Amino acid sequence: MESIKSRQSILAVALFALLYLGASGCGDGGGGAGPGPFYVALGNSLSVGFQPDAQGVGHVTDEGYADQLHQALLPNFPGLQLVKFGCPGETTVTMLEGGICDYDKGSQIDQAVDFILANKDKIALITIDIGVNDLLNSSCLNLDVSPPQADPVCIQNLIRGPIVSNLSLIMSTIFQAVNQDTPVIGMNYYNPFLAVAITPNCGAPCLQFAGLSDALAKGFNGALTQVYGLFGYPTADVYTKFNSGDFTPVPTASIGLPSPPFPPQIPLNVGLICALTFNCTPPPQGPDIHARPTGYGLIAEAFLDIINAAP
Repeated sequence: MESIKSRQSILAVALFALLYLGASGCGDGGGGAGPGPFYVALGNSLSVGFQPDAQGVGHVTDEGYADQLHQALLPNFPGLQLVKFGCPGETTVTMLEGGICDYDKGSQIDQAVDFILANKDKIALITIDIGVNDLLNSSCLNLDVSPPQADPVCIQNLIRGPIVSNLSLIMSTIFQAVNQDTPVIGMNYYNPFLAVAITPNCGAPCLQFAGLSDALAKGFNGALTQVYGLFGYPTADVYTKFNSGDFTPVPTASIGLPSPPFPPQIPLNVGLICALTFNCTPPPQGPDIHARPTGYGLIAEAFLDIINAAP
């Protein structure tokens, strides 16, 4: 791929144009020639703002990170239209082959590429998050026991094998479909397993699992970042936005959690995963790993960090 290095600099220029010059350049969607420009959001449940209702039933919402990122871009890019292709439960396998959500073209990637090719000069931005469900659905994890169990070797083999291979094929397909100057941004993940640290009557074993999960999350996120980087695409650092690696004890009230039921002090990363997701929410609404609107807002900020960093 001889154009990768040049594509990285082109991406930065295109992102700058997207944020700062879009209002004067493409704001009318091509002078009324048709709809667009488009922000295309690809991925799993996070990409479509999935959240549980009060009864614990999950729904696609308009409060996800793609929705909030779209709203943040509109003032400088009027006319930008959000197109969400994401599928709750999607893995790297089903994104390529289909099988969960219904697409006329058979799979999310085929549907998205069909849209991209039909609107190639009107694609202003593409974001993607995918891969976490490959882990959650694997036999490498047993989340039904306390503390949960994880097989690090199994997880590493899954990441280095099918996840990296499938994600590489997904990104190669996108790379070949888009214009060279089309901004594409990947995403890493917050660590939902941190909530295990405050499991009642579990103590040290659950704290140890939380530490192990952080090491595994870093390895997983590193692999995602490496694949996106191979194609010259940056990665929105959601892991850092959620302070996922910071176990520093802080007053629980300082992050907006009540005590009780939460302890008076809580590790920062654990407290934030409880405040920003439904992972510590009691039944029937939780526990649920999906973000609250505030959590989705932080994810949107991680993408905006990439856009704002463009020279």
